[in-house]
Amino acid sequence: MSEHDYNRESYPPAPNFNPVPEMDIVKKQSKLGIASFILGLVSIIGFIVCIVLLSIVSVDYAAELSNNGTFDPETAESMVSNPSFILPILLMFVFIGTSFVGLILGIVGACMKNTRKAFSIIGIVLNALLSLGFILLFFLGLLAQFAA
Repeated sequence: MSEHDYNRESYPPAPNFNPVPEMDIVKKQSKLGIASFILGLVSIIGFIVCIVLLSIVSVDYAAELSNNGTFDPETAESMVSNPSFILPILLMFVFIGTSFVGLILGIVGACMKNTRKAFSIIGIVLNALLSLGFILLFFLGLLAQFAA
């Protein structure tokens, strides 16, 4: 045997040893993404319920105002101070805040490595739809105020 047979440079380098191949790693769903998805669903359903409640209360007061035939400031003032009118409005702001938290959780969940991102993406979409919808409704209300 010659000296060349035992020379380290004559052998090819060993391949990188990976005990678990990349394909065998099972990615789990991001817990933040799941939380974002749940917050998005709760926020949207709650927001819709608040809109329905406000519509019912407003129709009742509109019927009361139309029965008189004239505008009564006391009736309008009692409508604004009525808890059945104030509570849905406050809950809408709570659901918008919940949606904003869900949007942040969804973005963080989508940025995490080695996790599935399906729930994170769905949560981002749901929470962004509610946030953008609320902003759109807010500006439409401002435009209606100035147009009147």
